[in-house]
Amino acid sequence: MSKHSEPETRTPHPLDVALGQRIRARRKSAKISQSELGAKVGVTFQQIQKYERGTNRVSFSMLIMITRGLDCTVADLIDGIDDATADSFGSASVDPGKKSAEDVQGAGR
Repeated sequence: MSKHSEPETRTPHPLDVALGQRIRARRKSAKISQSELGAKVGVTFQQIQKYERGTNRVSFSMLIMITRGLDCTVADLIDGIDDATADSFGSASVDPGKKSAEDVQGAGR
């Protein structure tokens, strides 16, 4: 593969898109522009756009800064998000008690 090959296009994960939609909705309801939110959290309005589209993932530390900028809690943005997106890719919820095929195969070693 050469250095000048076409860049790989990636589809944002449905959870990243859903979080971005929640951030956008909260920002708009608070009547805050992308530039204003960006200034509050230390990024450009273009970065806020990318977060809202799900193009760029929101790190946990940035999520905390965004919630402070929007005067809300993390729960306000993520509550029920896995249920809302489960149909997009099977099941977003993970049962911590359920063993994966890897766990079962590795147990016999």
